[in-house]
Amino acid sequence: MEKKTYEVKTLDEVYELIKEDMGLEPDQVDIEVLEKKGLFKTKLLVEVSVKKDPVKVGEEYLKEILKANNIKGIVEKKIRDNLIYYNINAGEDNGYLIGRRSRYLIALQALVSTAIYNVTKSTDLNVIVDVAEYKQKRIDYLESLASQHARRVKETKRPIALSNLNSYERKIIHDKVASLKGVTTHSEGEGKDRHLIIEPTHE
Repeated sequence: MEKKTYEVKTLDEVYELIKEDMGLEPDQVDIEVLEKKGLFKTKLLVEVSVKKDPVKVGEEYLKEILKANNIKGIVEKKIRDNLIYYNINAGEDNGYLIGRRSRYLIALQALVSTAIYNVTKSTDLNVIVDVAEYKQKRIDYLESLASQHARRVKETKRPIALSNLNSYERKIIHDKVASLKGVTTHSEGEGKDRHLIIEPTHE
């Protein structure tokens, strides 16, 4: 990351130097006052560093993980509003990156989210890490499953239990069922035994 140090009288001078010397706008850099000099005529020793692009940070982090595990893959990215979406394509290693019950994929997303937060200190950015669009395909499947079971519950008036789902998958089904009439959901159990119940509403 590029850093420069300036000795100035006011911060306004720093803003001008950022534009003239670095060709950047003030919102593209971090400014830190290192030292104040002088008793009557104060001078400021200021360090200016270029802000890291959070999208680039996440992309490079994922590439380093692939490299460390000797996996050849491509990292694609999409940005929409405050959402950063990364999709990894690693051929035969896609299954390994996803892991059983999405274990490794969930860990990848947590690691990348933390890496980006450490740079931006912002909680406004949402980060999604996917592998071969697995999450999107899984979302489509789970929403279809939720609709099928919801119809069954409404027809039979009997609840249906769904197990072997992680918290992320349970939320997808919960959100889908919440958009349907005549059915509702709740979770029961703890740890590995936690499961989702789809049941008729009592109207």
